Amino acid sequence: MKVELLTLCDYAVAVPGGKLTIVGTFDRLNVPKLPHQQAAFYLVAKVRFDLTEAGEKRLQFTFTDPDGKQIGALPEMKVPVKLREEDYTAAMQAVFRIAGLPLAQSGDHSVNLLIDDTPVTSISLTIQLAKPKAG
Repeated sequence: MKVELLTLCDYAVAVPGGKLTIVGTFDRLNVPKLPHQQAAFYLVAKVRFDLTEAGEKRLQFTFTDPDGKQIGALPEMKVPVKLREEDYTAAMQAVFRIAGLPLAQSGDHSVNLLIDDTPVTSISLTIQLAKPKAG
């Protein structure tokens, strides 16, 4: 199994044929105050499986704060990994709209991908207080 993509962005859509449109990727948010509930954004993932990994997989995405405390999670997904006879790999792609993520502190938060309860990868989301505009 190989995670080919895991990112946060302003907008994303998956279209037939395996194409992803991803707009405005980011790894940092400047928020006006804390605590803060983040407006809508998207989480995009693409994972490739090989012949030995065929069968049902359970995927879970979680969000943790700088202390490692879970602050959010998406419902677990059961994904059938099926390969056609002529293929030696199969890709699973997922696009999620996330709204209202509770942010209580600044620092490096994590977005985590678990497959069959095993942590596979994570990315950072840095939360900073926005500096007041001079003027």
